[in-house]
Amino acid sequence: MKAKISIILIIGVIHFLSFAQDISFRKLSGSDILTSGTIFTALQDRQGFLWFGTDYGLFRYDGRELVVYRNDPDQPTSISDNTIWSLYEDRQGMIWVGTANGGLNRFDPISEQFTSWTASPNIHPVGPGLSDNSITSILEDHEGIFWIGTYKGGLNRFDPSSQSFYHWFKTPAKPYVQNPLYITCLFEDRFHNFWLGCYDGLYQAVRKGDSLHFRQWTHNPENPHSLSYNHIWSMLESPVDSGRGFWVGTFQGVDFFEISSEKFYRHLPPPVPGDPFSNSISSIEEQRMNGARIFWLASYGGLLRFDPLTGDFRRWRYQENGLTSNRIIHVMRDRSNVLWIATNNGLHFFSPRWTKFTSWTVDPAIKNIQDPI
Repeated sequence: MKAKISIILIIGVIHFLSFAQDISFRKLSGSDILTSGTIFTALQDRQGFLWFGTDYGLFRYDGRELVVYRNDPDQPTSISDNTIWSLYEDRQGMIWVGTANGGLNRFDPISEQFTSWTASPNIHPVGPGLSDNSITSILEDHEGIFWIGTYKGGLNRFDPSSQSFYHWFKTPAKPYVQNPLYITCLFEDRFHNFWLGCYDGLYQAVRKGDSLHFRQWTHNPENPHSLSYNHIWSMLESPVDSGRGFWVGTFQGVDFFEISSEKFYRHLPPPVPGDPFSNSISSIEEQRMNGARIFWLASYGGLLRFDPLTGDFRRWRYQENGLTSNRIIHVMRDRSNVLWIATNNGLHFFSPRWTKFTSWTVDPAIKNIQDPI
């Protein structure tokens, strides 16, 4: 089910800013969900549409209208759950949606219908359903196979041609099996190496035919080049570093993992006194400007800007420069170089290039966004 919300464009002035200058963040106004709800993730698809996964449904913005997709129990082709944790666009332009409790969804932009898959009652290595309904991450590999990371059910491989799932997870009967259980993020590097960020460290999935062998890296307090913390929330392979390594967001900061030496180079932000979650990096976004590059880091202690050349951090906290929450869940830079900041108290954005900002306002005639228009 979907509904449309009218848009009001408000013109304002935002000066062009360099990385060294201070900035101001804008917050969307009018829509209760996008101004005060929890925004978990964001995506820009190949057509330029912006997608936002929230705790109140899936939102799509096309530049004129805000469309909301929510579960309708009487419509089997509606989205299966209203809490959206992960988003992914495949090579065919389909939008894959991972939910908190309703399994996996695939949205067809032509028919505007959802196909969903949920967990099977009895989990076997191969079956028609998922191992868990809480989907944290989605990836299509170079062979067109889909990999699904779950919150407590390990890794799933989905073959669209056979519509079957293969599962890798630990069980009480086989506690010795070195399969990851709590997966937070996935990515495939340029050499087709497959990496998993988990609650118990970094994993590489080595493929041997249809089977996987897992290698694991964890924190070692006696090794300064080990992972800074076992809880991994995010990963990013930068084109600048491609082939050499990638960035890993942990509970303590951001690490650069050099693949050849298997060393982690730690970059830990100054902690916020009294806030044990201030350095947990839930999302990483790179931005390049005037030959320089920085990383925007979403943390539960505010928004961080990190300069990898100098190692310097700059942090923005609640009520500073317009932010209305310290809990930054996700950051995404769109193709217009606008930075979207998803929090547990609404959606913010910052643009160093535009000369206007946008405010989304609900049409008073729309009493309930679950009603179709």
